[in-house]
Amino acid sequence: RWGVFAPMYGLASAASGQAGDLASMAELFDALAARGGSYVATLPILAQFLDEPCAFSPYSPASRLWWNELYLDLTALAADVQRPAGSASFRPGSLVRPDAPPIVNGTLIDYRACYAQRRRQLDSLVVPLLAARGLEIDAWARTAGAYDYAAFRALGEHARTGWRSWTGAQPDFIATRESAIAAGCDAARVDAHVVAQWAMQRQLDALQGGKVQLYLDLPVGVNTDAYEVWRWREQFLLDASAGAPPDPLFLGGQDWGLPPLSPIASRREHHRYFIACIRHHVRNAGMLRVDHVMGLFRLYCVPHGRPATDGVYLRYPHEELLAILALESARAKCALVGEDLGTVPDGVRPAMEQHGMFRIHVGQWYLPSKLGGKIGASPAECVAGLNTHDTPTFAGWWTGADIADKRDLALIDSAQEAQELAERAVAREAMLELSANVPGLAGGVEGAMVAATADLAAGPAEIVLVALDDLTLDPVPHNVPGTTSQRPNWQRRIAQWRDVLDPLRAPSAAAAAIAAVVKARPSTK
Repeated sequence: RWGVFAPMYGLASAASGQAGDLASMAELFDALAARGGSYVATLPILAQFLDEPCAFSPYSPASRLWWNELYLDLTALAADVQRPAGSASFRPGSLVRPDAPPIVNGTLIDYRACYAQRRRQLDSLVVPLLAARGLEIDAWARTAGAYDYAAFRALGEHARTGWRSWTGAQPDFIATRESAIAAGCDAARVDAHVVAQWAMQRQLDALQGGKVQLYLDLPVGVNTDAYEVWRWREQFLLDASAGAPPDPLFLGGQDWGLPPLSPIASRREHHRYFIACIRHHVRNAGMLRVDHVMGLFRLYCVPHGRPATDGVYLRYPHEELLAILALESARAKCALVGEDLGTVPDGVRPAMEQHGMFRIHVGQWYLPSKLGGKIGASPAECVAGLNTHDTPTFAGWWTGADIADKRDLALIDSAQEAQELAERAVAREAMLELSANVPGLAGGVEGAMVAATADLAAGPAEIVLVALDDLTLDPVPHNVPGTTSQRPNWQRRIAQWRDVLDPLRAPSAAAAAIAAVVKARPSTK
């Protein structure tokens, strides 16, 4: 099988405005289905803080139990007002939103502005939706526990700070709209978040059932100000942060700012929160990537006030957590993928194999390093791609942009930069040698990208993912690990994404790469 990788925010269009949405995703589903693909892999689409505070990294979500309403197809939602209660939701992508602000070429996504604009549109739909489908929405919210989450977001929007700065006692779990209002929450804000979550779930459900499935991503943790840390704070270790130990690239280690889940408290509660996170994702995923799968075994934790070099490993009951994953994936018929990149303890991969989890293979790391070499073959039981969201795109690798970036960030010195650039030049020549037979594209990055993609597709990997960024030859990565404000992470759109799967409109390199994948992996649907 094969599929494509594309962050949902990057799928912007004239209809969606600054960032992509579920209408864009539905359009990509249709384009991929027409070429015989099976999966669209995307970054986490979980709830985020997009006003005050503002934290738009998909790996620092406001919750792992609720969706990001930024991605609602608001036109399809408006159409829901006219539909009978209990009827199926409009499939996202069926209509065009005429009031979306135009995209300015060369700009990055301004999440505050984008969210504010879409939130105004959402708020304008809440009252008519409740008038038309209020009983249905209320019944869903009570069953799903959405009023408690909506109350949390309403309190935060009023305070405009994270919950650690709030005054007053924490309310008991809020099960109804009346209880939320009695707790001091603004009714309009509660209604907006309930409607948003109901609508997101309906639109995600409507994407299912076709030839293409979502490949979702479960992040390793949540923002310190997240909903579940507020509601179940005894489940988290609030005086430490998850991170990564020192390595040759990050000599000072990494502090991700995510509060670790307490293994003792989680086990005492029979891992109910972890189970809820898994179920939330596998309901709408054909495949689920578990970020930093080593964190199910041990997690590097940095005590607050200490440098990232002073962290310790916290161990987790991995057999119990893996058993939960296997059980829930079997119930939902959802494949599991473990992100096993970085420092991987010896027992992790055998345990993944035992529980039927695919590995990750990054083809970029196995490109030939000398003339006459070959691209390293992937394992069979893996999801393979040329890169990940944390590595250079193929075009960035080709130009050595990642090496220059490391030098600019003082992660390497000038001597190391010169050595890495020399090694990259040799690898580039080796790729040119391998791409000499690509018709009409030999001798440059286009032919090399096609050759690398074709080799990956012809290999033994169970699933191959092609990044839309590679098809468009974009040299800029979505994320530079170890940076926050230093680089414009998670803010880049994907140019020409609507063309690359169309054999009539696609640029020549994209058309050749997809043709090679389709030839190597013909659809069996």
